[in-house]
Amino acid sequence: MKLTKAKLVLFTYRKLQNGQYPIYLRLTKERKNKYVSTGYTCEEKDWNIKKQELKSSYQEFREANLFLKQVLIKANNAILQCEREEKQYTLEVLIKKLSKADSSDSVVDYIDSLIARFEKAGKVGNSRVYKDLKRSLVKFAGLKITFQKITNTFLKDFQADFQSREVKGSSISIYFRTLRSVFNKAIHEGIINQKLYPFDNFKLSGVRSEVEKRKALTSKELLAILNSEPKIESMEYHAKNYFLFSFYAVGINFIDLANLSTENIQGERLIYVRSKTQKKFSIKLELPAIKIIECYQGQTTKNFLFPILKSNHATAQSRKERITSLNITINKALRRLAMQAGISDVKGLTYYSARHTWATLQKKRGTKTSLISESLGHATEEVTQTYLESFENEVLDQTNADLINSF
Repeated sequence: MKLTKAKLVLFTYRKLQNGQYPIYLRLTKERKNKYVSTGYTCEEKDWNIKKQELKSSYQEFREANLFLKQVLIKANNAILQCEREEKQYTLEVLIKKLSKADSSDSVVDYIDSLIARFEKAGKVGNSRVYKDLKRSLVKFAGLKITFQKITNTFLKDFQADFQSREVKGSSISIYFRTLRSVFNKAIHEGIINQKLYPFDNFKLSGVRSEVEKRKALTSKELLAILNSEPKIESMEYHAKNYFLFSFYAVGINFIDLANLSTENIQGERLIYVRSKTQKKFSIKLELPAIKIIECYQGQTTKNFLFPILKSNHATAQSRKERITSLNITINKALRRLAMQAGISDVKGLTYYSARHTWATLQKKRGTKTSLISESLGHATEEVTQTYLESFENEVLDQTNADLINSF
C-alpha cells in the first residue's frame, strides 16, 4: 500500500479575482497535505470532482485534461520512486523530485538547450532568433511555461499581445515559425507527444508574413547614386561601393559580401555559397565590380575583399555582431547619400535594395520573367533563386553585363 496519495483537486478555499479557483495537485502523507499548482484555473461548474478532470464546458478541455493527467502520472511515478529509494521521506523531498521531472516539460529549458547547440555549432543567427523567441515568450507567459500550456488559444492570445504592441507582421511571423520549430524538434526528439502539437488548426490572422517590401531604385535614381561623389573613406563612400557591388553581383547579401575573400575570385568569376540558402553562385565580374574591389586592395586583413571583418573578429559571435552593426550603419549612410544625390524618397532604401533594384530593372528592360523572376513578387527569395539558377551561366552573364553596361 502506498504511503502517499496524489489527487487533483479544485481549491475552492481560494477564489480568484476572475471568479475561478486554482486546480492543485494535492499530495497526502501521514494525514499531512501539500499543494502544488498545476497552473490551471476554472469555475466550480467546470470541474468534475469524481473524475478529477475538467468538464467539456471548459474551453479546450481535452488539451487541459491531457496536461492534468500527465501531472498526476508524474506524481504517482515520483511517489513510487521515493518509496523504492527510501521508506522515510518527506513531502518536501517528493515535491523537489516532481520539480526536477517537470523541467523536461519546460519550453524555456528546451529552448535554452537548442540555443546551446546552435552556439556550439557556430550558428549565431539561429541562436539569436531562438533567444528573441525565449525573451518574448517569458515576457508573455513567464519562465515556467510548459509545452502543455501552449494550446491553440494560447497562440491566439500570444499573437494578440504582439499586435497590441504594434510589432511588425514579419517579426510576428518569425516568432511563430520559430515556436513551431521548437515543437517539431521536441516531438522529433521524443520530448513531448505529437498530440500536444498546437499548430494544426492555427493560422496567423491579420498578419503579413511575407518580408516587408524594400525600395527598388529607378534607373534615374541608380544613376544619381553612380554619379555621387562622397568623401573618400567616409561611411557614405563605403555605402556607395558596397551597394553598387551588390547590384553588379546580382544582389549578393551583406553577410556574404563581408565574408568574401580572394579565394572567392577565380579568374574573372566571383564564386561563393550563399549563407542563407547554401546555394552556389558563379557570377562573371564586370569592370565596374572589379574597380570597386581594387579600391580596397591593401586595406583588408586575412585576404578579405572588403574591410568589414578584421583579424580581431575571431569568433562566429563577434563576426555576426560586427556584420549586423555595420549593416545598420551602412543603411543609414546609404540613405544620407541618396538624399545628397537628390533622391527625395529614401524610405525603405537599404543595402538589400540592390537586389530588388537589379530584378526590377531587368524586368523593365524586357528580360524574361522566367530568367530573373521578379524578386519582390515571390513569397520567398528561394523561389527567385530557383529561377535564376536554372539557366546556363553564359545566359545570366550576358543578361547581367547588358544591364551593367547600360549605365
